[in-house]
Amino acid sequence: MEKYYSRKIMVLDTEYETNPKRLLSLAYFLYSFEDNKWNKTGSIYYVKYDPEIFVVDENSEAFKYHKLTNDFLQKNGQSLNSIIMAFYSSLSQIDVLVGQNVMQADIQLVRKESIGEGLWFG
Repeated sequence: MEKYYSRKIMVLDTEYETNPKRLLSLAYFLYSFEDNKWNKTGSIYYVKYDPEIFVVDENSEAFKYHKLTNDFLQKNGQSLNSIIMAFYSSLSQIDVLVGQNVMQADIQLVRKESIGEGLWFG
């Protein structure tokens, strides 16, 4: 029975602009059960886009919820490619993925952005 017990869990959340649908932030906690205790690590990534390609509509309905301004993303963001690569690296280590609307929104958005970066195969 022990081999079926999940030892690594990821809790995932994303924030995104809706028109066009673009990833703005990807955050997750990793929980691992080792030495009879749970350990937690977390990562929060913000996407820095070239302003000539994409900017957040700070008057949009989505902005009312995520409040991620263009200025904040430019100062605190990283390239989409590096964020996706870090996420894939963490994702490959887990047994269970948990979150709200993971299949309908989060993974589909990461898939869409990965395709655009040439990082989705099959």
